[in-house]
Order: sequence, then structure tokens, then C-alpha cells
Amino acid sequence: MSWRDYCCISRQALSSNPEQIWLRSRRVERRRLQNNQPAGSEADRSSETGLAQQPRISAGCHVCRATQWTLVCSSGEILSQRRLLERFYRRRWLAQPSGTWEDRWIFTQNYLTSIVACLKCGLLYRNPHPRPEAISRASRAKRDDRADLRAEFESQRRWFHSKTETLYGHLPARSRGAPRILEIGGVMTGFLAEGQALGWEMLGLDPDQAVADFCRREGLPILQRTVENVELSPESFDAVAIWNTFDQLSDPQTLLAAVVPLIRSGGVLVIRIPNGACFEWAMALRAKLSKQWRRPLDTALAWNNFLTFPYLYGYSPAGLASLVTGFGLTLRACHADTLPSVPAGHLKWWAGLEERMVKGGWRAAFAVSRQPAEGDFHLAPWLDVYFQRL
Repeated sequence: MSWRDYCCISRQALSSNPEQIWLRSRRVERRRLQNNQPAGSEADRSSETGLAQQPRISAGCHVCRATQWTLVCSSGEILSQRRLLERFYRRRWLAQPSGTWEDRWIFTQNYLTSIVACLKCGLLYRNPHPRPEAISRASRAKRDDRADLRAEFESQRRWFHSKTETLYGHLPARSRGAPRILEIGGVMTGFLAEGQALGWEMLGLDPDQAVADFCRREGLPILQRTVENVELSPESFDAVAIWNTFDQLSDPQTLLAAVVPLIRSGGVLVIRIPNGACFEWAMALRAKLSKQWRRPLDTALAWNNFLTFPYLYGYSPAGLASLVTGFGLTLRACHADTLPSVPAGHLKWWAGLEERMVKGGWRAAFAVSRQPAEGDFHLAPWLDVYFQRL
């Protein structure tokens, strides 16, 4: 970005809010990049700023309905973290075509707001945030832009090799021959493939056209539907997995009301979530550190997509349990985890080494601080939470 561009942005700063300034700087940077890479599509640009332009509503906790909260991270701090995250990926990405490196830091929940925690149950959420219908539209548009499904597929298969073993261990004994498994909400194609390889009867539900087409080409069973608008027999699945998107749902109760009746008695529901307790702990620690000592923490958070906390909700195991157990399930286990690795061929060699070291450090940290399932797991950025139907 040239000095003239920066001066232009600075002159406008006196009459603009921080979010408008950042969006202008992104447009300037896009013009600069057009000289040496393909320009993003109109859909790319609209998905980047869509929710930032939507009116917002002040919200209470959708788990316990409380309206009192405490501030975890201000909008000004979110803006600072957004800039850090952009620099983080620019420096580490091997190639920078539109739709690969930007997907790592431009998210659906890509607007400036505060992150707060419910004083009653501890749920983290973005407040204020756009109306639920606007979030749903933006989420669908963002998913339509996803590219490089092949690389994601290969990476996911390796990642799900251990997760299928864990899921199998939680299935009731009568289901361990050829269990029937349903995956919903942002299908992870590698999970369907790993389950098929084990001889399981798999089915995925995903409304996204690109994902559905890819699955059909790979011979993976999928219906281009949502669980709310598909007809499936009650109690016909041994397990339902939601590996993606639960944290983005404005109304998870509606989803759970549709999902739970599909699970057989003794069957399993597994939900993967970003750990709100971990982000809250990290922000409290970050506030106490000098700028120099924040850098290692920021790096660790960035490798787990925790800078800016780009999720609508951040559940803890206990908070998620308080939501789910009302539908006739009981908390069975909680498994700490990190974000899946970046697909091969996307990172510079040293960045790939850094990613492995950082995530190995996270895993070592929560391995030596084992907690019961109802603990907050504050050293684990991601959690796989298992529930059993009574």
C-alpha cells in the first residue's frame, strides 16, 4: 500500500468509525493485489462486508435467557486482532490466490462488535450482532464461495482417522457391527469417506451445492437438504455428528429438536465447538502481558482461528450441556482438540513447522491438565462434546 493511499485513509479517519476505515484499507489493498493475482469475485467482496453493513440488535443469552453480561473483548481490540490475523496469514501463506488464504481470516462473523460472557451461565457471544435472518443469509453466501475442496478432503481424511475411532468407542455395543451415522451442518467430506472405509452406513445433510456436487463425484452419500426439511425415520441412527457450524446457529434449539428424535435410545450426539472458556481465559491473560510477550500467545490463538473469535457463540462444556440436556440427552465425555491442520501445499515450510509445534504445545498443555467432562477445559481451544440419548 502506497504512502498516498495511507494518507487518503488517514484524512477520512476523523469522520469514520474504525470498521469503515478498515474496510476502506482492504479495498485499497485489493486494488494493489490486482496487478499480480486474480481479483476476487463480486460474491467474495459482498461476503466480506455483508454483515458489517447490517443493522444490529443487542442480545441476551439464548441458553439461560439472562440479559446481564461482562465484557471479554472490546470492538477496538477485535479490530486490532483482525489486523494481526491478516498479517499472520500474509506472512505464512505459500501462495495467495483469492479464496484460499483470505478464507482463513475473513469469516462470516467478520464485523466489529464486543465479545461478552453471560454472568449466569458463562456463554460467550457477539453483542450486538445482526439479526438471525441476516446471519443465515451471509453464512449461505460464504459457503457458496468455498474453494479447494479436494485439498480439504485429503486433509480431513487424515484428521478424521482418529476421530472415527473415538466415536466408535462411544457407540452402544449393539451398534458396533455396522453403525448408521448421520452428519449434518456443514458436512466434513473426509468424515463421510472415513466412515465408509470402515463399513459404516453414512449419510450427510448439507444445503451447499458445491459440497453436494463434490460428494456425489466421490461416491459419498449426501442429501442437499437441512435436517429441518428432510424426512428421516425416527430413531434410525446410532450417532449424529455436528462437526461444523453449531457455534454459528442463532437458534440451536430448533436444530436439536429436529436431530434428537433421529437418534436411537443409547445412541450418541457429538458436537464440535470452539471453546468459549479458552478464549475468555486467553483474553484475561493477554491483557496482563506486555506487547512483546503477547506475540507467542497471539500466534497460538491464530493457528486455532481464535483471534477475533469469529463465531457467534462460544460454549463451554457445562454451558453446552445445559442447552442439550433439556432435549433428553446426558453429557458423556468431552475431548480437547485443536483446529485441523492447513491442507498440504498452502504454507511456507517454516510456517508448517510452526503450526505443528504450536498445536503440539496446546495438546501437551491440556494432556497434563485433565478435567472431568463438566470442567471448562480452558487450555483447549476446540472441544468434541459427546452426549448420549437416554
